Amino acid sequence: MVCPSHNAYPTFNVKAHFIASGCHIELVSEMPQINTLEIPDELYTQIQGMARSQSRSINEQIVTFLQRALAAEIQRQTQARVLQEIHQARWIPPQAVPGSVTILREIRGCE
Repeated sequence: MVCPSHNAYPTFNVKAHFIASGCHIELVSEMPQINTLEIPDELYTQIQGMARSQSRSINEQIVTFLQRALAAEIQRQTQARVLQEIHQARWIPPQAVPGSVTILREIRGCE
């Protein structure tokens, strides 16, 4: 799996624990980890099904969801900021200027 933020393969430290029945080998990623303790069963089942259908692990599927949600939120915030800038930059005619209907009536002599 390629780490999208570094465009390189993640590195792992190998920890070996020797026990009476053999050796337990553990790969420890140097990437930050978030442990989620409580996920509703229905949500977990849906994530598991989507991960399976896209040949991903559950972890990879959750990371994909988080990346997409973050990208969508950044886009939403950018759009909101642009709309606010457009709203603030909009030209508003001074109050003393008559409207177009009044000007046309004056030109036509229909007051």
